[in-house]
Amino acid sequence: MNTESRDQPTRPDLSIVVVNYCRWDLTRNCLASIAEACKGITHEVFLIDNASKEDHCDAIAKEFPNVTVRRMQENLGFAKGNNVGLRLSKGRYAMLLNNDTVCFPESLTKAVRFMDSHAKAGVGGCKLLDVKGAPQQTGRSFPSFATALFSSKSLFSRIFPKNRFSTGYLLTDWDRTTDRAVDWVSGAALIIRREAMDQVGLLDEDYFMYCEDTDWCYRVKKAGWEVYFIADSPIHHIGGVGGEAKQPLRILYHHQSIRKFYLKHWHRSFLCDILVTLSIWIRCAVLVIIAVIGGFFRAG
Repeated sequence: MNTESRDQPTRPDLSIVVVNYCRWDLTRNCLASIAEACKGITHEVFLIDNASKEDHCDAIAKEFPNVTVRRMQENLGFAKGNNVGLRLSKGRYAMLLNNDTVCFPESLTKAVRFMDSHAKAGVGGCKLLDVKGAPQQTGRSFPSFATALFSSKSLFSRIFPKNRFSTGYLLTDWDRTTDRAVDWVSGAALIIRREAMDQVGLLDEDYFMYCEDTDWCYRVKKAGWEVYFIADSPIHHIGGVGGEAKQPLRILYHHQSIRKFYLKHWHRSFLCDILVTLSIWIRCAVLVIIAVIGGFFRAG
């Protein structure tokens, strides 16, 4: 009898990492949806609290006894916080799951089944739906030098939504009702194969917020794996839960991360770096001013 395989612990199908910061109400809803979302597969869940002002970790551990809870001593940000859970994980697949998501029944089971049936899939992105049930634009091409002008919130994309630059980056010619190979998917609900993660490493902790998912997918694709949007794995995603007061700070974090992504992967020359950096910060300043003015009028 082969006692070695019998004595070894069974590796779960899926390891789920949820990072919380001060939104325990959302986190509870997220955690409560996971069991039905994983029906038919084995799974483990790690909750990483990024030093929230109120400590509900003990209460969460009692409410969800199958969840491993870790409280950090400081706000590590998205990448570092998730990496804490990823280092603890043992599953065949690992999943980043935002705390502002609620999973549909068997949605994560379907994501695992999809990855099982696509041997070259290193990363998969679940179908994210907004509060009205409309699909969000996860699953895109990698950003380019034109992305600043043709991103989803840019003036050009709003005035000319069908221009080829916006369509090429945002993939707006696709209704997201079908599976599709893409360049990158949102870290709000991202599943990664263990072998791919072991090959490329964890999330880059130089990113505090934003672009860490783009960077991860970039490295996965560069290593020879494929990235897919998984249509049959719906998840509700609220998004933007920081409130209007934090909008300028989120804009700043986003542009800092864009600059880091460019310097890491697309560095050209000293002059080009200066021009790109200047363009990024000008765009950041404009969007911050718009956000502040908009918040002032809404408050009035």
